[in-house]
Amino acid sequence: MTELISIFVLGLLSSAHCLGMCGGFVVTIGATRQPIAPLIARQLLHGAGRVTTYAFMGAVAGFCGLYLARFDSTLVTVQQFFSIVAGVMMLVIGASVLGFFRLPGFRAMGIGSLLAPLFRQLLSARGSYGFFLAGIANGFLPCGLVYAFLAKAVATGTMLTGASVMIAFGLGTVPAMVAMGCSGQLIGHAARHRILQVAACLVIVAGAVTIVRALPSSGTCEHCRNTVAQVATRS
Repeated sequence: MTELISIFVLGLLSSAHCLGMCGGFVVTIGATRQPIAPLIARQLLHGAGRVTTYAFMGAVAGFCGLYLARFDSTLVTVQQFFSIVAGVMMLVIGASVLGFFRLPGFRAMGIGSLLAPLFRQLLSARGSYGFFLAGIANGFLPCGLVYAFLAKAVATGTMLTGASVMIAFGLGTVPAMVAMGCSGQLIGHAARHRILQVAACLVIVAGAVTIVRALPSSGTCEHCRNTVAQVATRS
C-alpha cells in the first residue's frame, strides 16, 4: 500500500510532463462554453478512460512478468531485472527533464496529430461515452514515464498488482489534467516548470530506490555461489 501511495504521489507531481504530452486533448474537451459542473464531469470521464487503459496495460504487464518468472536465473530474477529496467528509465527521464542531456526520439505532437481525427470523432459523439473512449485512446499514446511504470508492473509478477501500479500512477495524473482542461490559467507555465523540476528529482530518487531494492541480496549471492560450487563439484 505504501508503494502504491508513493506511485500516486509521483504521478501527481509528474503531471507537468503529462500536460505537455496530452494537455492539448483535455484543452479541446474544455474549449466549448458550458457550466463548470458538466465540464468537470467530461474531464473526469476522459481521465477515467485513460486510467482504464493504464489498468489494462498494467494487468498485461503483470501477466507477462508472471510468465517470464519461469525463466528466472540463479543470478537475477525476472522481477529484479524489470525493476532495474524501471529504475534506470526513471533515472534517465529525470536527468533529461533536469537538462543534463536531451533524449532523442519521436515528437509526441506528431503522433497526436495522427490521432486527432479519431479524437474529433469520439468527442463529437452524442452522449458522454465519447469522452470516456477518447480517454481510452489517449492512454495508448507513447510516454516514457508510462513505459517506466509498465516495467515496474512487469516486475510485480501479478496481474492485480500490475494493474494497481498503473491505476495509482494514472490517478495521480488526473487532478492536473482536469484543472488544465477546465482552465489553462489554473496552472501557469512557471508553476508547471517548477512542478516538473521537483517531479524530476523525485523520479530520480524513486529510480535509485527501485534499483537498490532490486539488486540481489547477500542471500541471493550466497545461493549463486552455492549453485556454482555444486556445478563445479558435479563436473
